[in-house]
Amino acid sequence: MLPLWHKNMTMVVSPETIWLHHDGQVQEIVLPTVSSHHSIDFNALIEKLEPYQTTLSGRIVDVILANSLVRYATLPWQPHLYKQQDWLAVAKRYLRDVFGHNAELWRVSISLQGYGNPIIVAAVDAMVCDGLENLAAQYHWKLNNLEPAFACVVNYYQRSFNRQSWLLMVEQHRFVLAQSYDGIWQHFTVAIPQLEQGPAQCILLVKQAQQLRRDDEKVTLYLYGHQNLMSTDFGDEIDVHILPNMAQLSSPAQLDYGYLS
Repeated sequence: MLPLWHKNMTMVVSPETIWLHHDGQVQEIVLPTVSSHHSIDFNALIEKLEPYQTTLSGRIVDVILANSLVRYATLPWQPHLYKQQDWLAVAKRYLRDVFGHNAELWRVSISLQGYGNPIIVAAVDAMVCDGLENLAAQYHWKLNNLEPAFACVVNYYQRSFNRQSWLLMVEQHRFVLAQSYDGIWQHFTVAIPQLEQGPAQCILLVKQAQQLRRDDEKVTLYLYGHQNLMSTDFGDEIDVHILPNMAQLSSPAQLDYGYLS
């Protein structure tokens, strides 16, 4: 007999929509609009999930958070820090200095990239994490992994990236440009797209990053997200590649991360 927790599924979470990827199917759950793209209406989500209680019960669930729910940063290497808990304390202090007291309400994680290299910081509102944990308890599923969209895509496509690679992730309410040099992620830049201005803002975000470049080596730019919000018109200085989604869907809100797990 198989154990209770034997069937994995993926839940992709954004403030406006939840996608359940399981058994080769995708089910979309649309949520009411919230005032902040950093939060989720969990009261509405609980009600919307009731028809899926049987689907969720007894499952191992990997949750992928849309970039609009996550803040990213990098910290320079500090040779006197040896333990991960010390780095975590530095990351939390940095976020408080930048974002103020609101950062005290965030859950923070760090990713080490090897000795001497910058540290990647990801922060999520604690209420989002708590809400997902409460959902798991209420609907009897096991929250196996909670992963930012950036980490999900990078882990899946890491063998595809060139030595000098930039990754531009395009979501309806958040563009995230991550820049790597020699395979090390060095910097994050965020833009909030204006209505019907997605392609133009893609170009602007990349062009601004180009002006701050540290060398003249040609950059490979990887695009991931909904193609209706993208542009590939970045000039000859940049080699552009579109990373394939699971499907080309009509809704610009759709996130195709679920198949990556």
